[in-house]
Amino acid sequence: MRELRQERVIDRENEEENESSFVASEKLERLMGEDFTAYAIRFVNLLEYRQILAERRFPNGLAFVPEISAEYSVKVGGTPYKTLSFKDYVSSGKKDGWYEIIDKQTDWPQSALALILRQHILEVVIQARKDVKAQVMPKGEYRRKVLEKVRDVLKEEVEKEQLFRYDLSTTKDIEHWMDYFDFRQEPFFHALNPNAAFNSRQYTPEELDRLALIRRWFDDPMSVDLRSFIRALEWFVGEPTANREEQYQLALVIDARAIDRDAEKKGANMGVMRGWGAITEENGRYPEKYLLGVIVIIPDKEILQQVVGLASHGGPFAHPIFDQAGSTRYPRPE
Repeated sequence: MRELRQERVIDRENEEENESSFVASEKLERLMGEDFTAYAIRFVNLLEYRQILAERRFPNGLAFVPEISAEYSVKVGGTPYKTLSFKDYVSSGKKDGWYEIIDKQTDWPQSALALILRQHILEVVIQARKDVKAQVMPKGEYRRKVLEKVRDVLKEEVEKEQLFRYDLSTTKDIEHWMDYFDFRQEPFFHALNPNAAFNSRQYTPEELDRLALIRRWFDDPMSVDLRSFIRALEWFVGEPTANREEQYQLALVIDARAIDRDAEKKGANMGVMRGWGAITEENGRYPEKYLLGVIVIIPDKEILQQVVGLASHGGPFAHPIFDQAGSTRYPRPE
């Protein structure tokens, strides 16, 4: 009897996976059509995405609609703007950087700080690997050398940040000083200098634990996993009230038919001028129909795996998943 129940569970799981794959494949075919431009983009984090799946509805709010942006450009006599097909849009993040796209297409560029932080550290790691590669050494020693090189680069950035915060007389050129006042270095300085005069915020016990982890990594980068170090840093990017949950990690791809193009008249900030439309209350009830896909814009394998797992078991709610570089990660080509 138990074996029969197990077989039924397996059958239901197979049916769900098959249905999910079929639904996601249909949406993928539509999205990747050469001339498909009827889409909108809404940037969210993983928590918001989970809520959409659980509640089976979109939150009210704005989304960027390339077709609206194109229409507005022509209306005001600007250079005719060719709406990017989704196929080109999904690959644009690799070329332009998703943080640049967020800056242009949202009114909350601060939510790209974690993305910029990760990209910056990734670039430092890649350069460190190149610098150390020329040396012949055991695998374990190679890893240590690379991480120590990364640590030294980041530490130098912190020291530059500290120098120019506390001694403005070191330069007569305020623009030169502002070059170092860069939010890519902000989380390092913020984390390593909890008693700094500029920062009066009180740390929670959880944040103190993260600060301790960050300090341990700087003391010995082999003692703390690099991903854990980065995630700890993400809690300190942006404004003092910002944390990892407020940072964009995903881009929802929404059918443009779910968008009210008259958003500006409904009080939306900047509205049509920015190429925005509103997700309506009515259409927000049908995300299984209008959610066409998700782009995981942050380079995080664990988040990518979670999103693929959720989408691939969505049944009628399933949708394709793309990674940061624009590659399709679900459904896989047969």
